[in-house]
Amino acid sequence: NASAAFATTGCDLTISNGTTNVTPMVSGPTTTYTATANGAVVNVGDIATKLATGNVVLATGTSGSCTGTGTITVSDPIDATSGSDDLSFTTPSAGPIDLGANVTYTDGTVAFENNVTVGASVTVDAPTVDFDSLVDGASSGAQSLTVQSSNNQFQGTVGGTTPLEALSVSGATVLYGDVFTLDDQDFTGAITLFGDVVASSTTGAVTFESTVNGNTNGTYTLDVNAAGAATFDAPVGRGTNGALASLTVDQTTDLDTANVETTGAQSY
Repeated sequence: NASAAFATTGCDLTISNGTTNVTPMVSGPTTTYTATANGAVVNVGDIATKLATGNVVLATGTSGSCTGTGTITVSDPIDATSGSDDLSFTTPSAGPIDLGANVTYTDGTVAFENNVTVGASVTVDAPTVDFDSLVDGASSGAQSLTVQSSNNQFQGTVGGTTPLEALSVSGATVLYGDVFTLDDQDFTGAITLFGDVVASSTTGAVTFESTVNGNTNGTYTLDVNAAGAATFDAPVGRGTNGALASLTVDQTTDLDTANVETTGAQSY
């Protein structure tokens, strides 16, 4: 989950209301739009149309004629209301995905396969949402991220380099790394830890509205560091083989400690 170094040059891809000038490559049920020249654009409506019949991959390229940074920029909202396949954002040139507008896909999976920079306060709404690498804000504490989904995973640190303003996540969520925000963090669904996690809010609160468990009994730690209250509305570590290794809460805590199970220390 370490950050990949950004390429010095690459073919940028812009997702907007503009005219598509990228020739799609169709292989079976998958349509891939790959930037191979400067000024590559894919229209948001074309993406929605293709998702109705199969997967869509949006990708940057590494052509020697390109002078960009290998970045995908979502500058206008994507709104797809039919389909049951995957919408994937990938940057083989190791540039970031600049998420500057909402992404809505009512029937499938949205996967961000490389580092994401949240360029504006945005919402990602889909049945499954995967952030497969790091997530950061464009400027410290200025952009919020809302994820509305039944199933989510964050495979890298969130806000580790540039904290988000706030993070709100609905649905079952897998966390592999730390989460840093200026203001509130709110997780409404069940949390499963696949790594040691620090949830840190500089000025706000951290709220877990459902259960929190480790993926493996007694393996992962949770440290909540919030200026406001740390709230746990459901049991922690009480799931099958879900006990945490330890739980540390550094601020005001709303928690029934009888509903907390760890194999190591608990500190409040």
